[in-house]
Amino acid sequence: MRHSVIVISWLILLGLVGCAEDKGIPERPPDSEVKPSASSLEAVKPEKEDPAARAIVEKAIAAHTGGKPERLEKFKTHHIVMKGRMVSPEDRSFVNMGIETWSAWPDQFAIRFDKGDQTALSWAVTPNGGYQRQDARTVVPMSPADTRVIHHDCAVLAWGGTIAALANPGAMYHHPGTSTLDDRRFRTVRCYVPGQPEWTLWFDEKTGLLDRIFYQGLEGSILKAKSLVLGNYAEEHGVKLPKQISLTIGGTPYFQMKVESLETPEKLEPKTFTEPPMIK
Repeated sequence: MRHSVIVISWLILLGLVGCAEDKGIPERPPDSEVKPSASSLEAVKPEKEDPAARAIVEKAIAAHTGGKPERLEKFKTHHIVMKGRMVSPEDRSFVNMGIETWSAWPDQFAIRFDKGDQTALSWAVTPNGGYQRQDARTVVPMSPADTRVIHHDCAVLAWGGTIAALANPGAMYHHPGTSTLDDRRFRTVRCYVPGQPEWTLWFDEKTGLLDRIFYQGLEGSILKAKSLVLGNYAEEHGVKLPKQISLTIGGTPYFQMKVESLETPEKLEPKTFTEPPMIK
């Protein structure tokens, strides 16, 4: 049972993108004590897509890619190294932390958290199962429930952080709207992605760039509102990508990261997603 305890104690640290606090965010559903399952959070496919919502997303894709959406294909296999700060589960203070991720479209992920020269946690998840590395020799399977929760968080971080989510052919967009935050105006859409919670995407009205992603996720057995915030955009491989990524959970900052490097190999070894990254 040791591995289950470790997973739950670290779930509060896992989230997604841009170093800014969410102030004045429109009200989200409150934290729930109901103990929903991860599978019950997955969005229901809408009967049809809203053309107005699709138009907002197409405009954003053009803004990110210079009108060449095929450039997003390159990021469907990638390896990212980030460094920054994360909340400690012991005393809620910020500690220096690194996050390293490996992702293969559409649903394979590996992630490692490094505290200084020590690895704090290492996971690999796919739709077929999840694994946690306890030490250099020991890899243990995770429960289906824990696997799905981590899979949801990794998907937002991987595909939101590289904007590849906008190229998902299975995505459907609906409920277009507008919002204002700190004197900035945003165009908003709700996004259905197969196997994921409903995402609400916010695009900066002036630049057209993706600014943040809202979704509902579990922390232990409690339902929380999560927000991945993206910032400090720079062009890489012809695409404007965020260089700062932060996650808030229940309105509280959980990590603030700077992207140190991003590689886009043609493929990753299959064992990447069944054998979690080695512990340092």
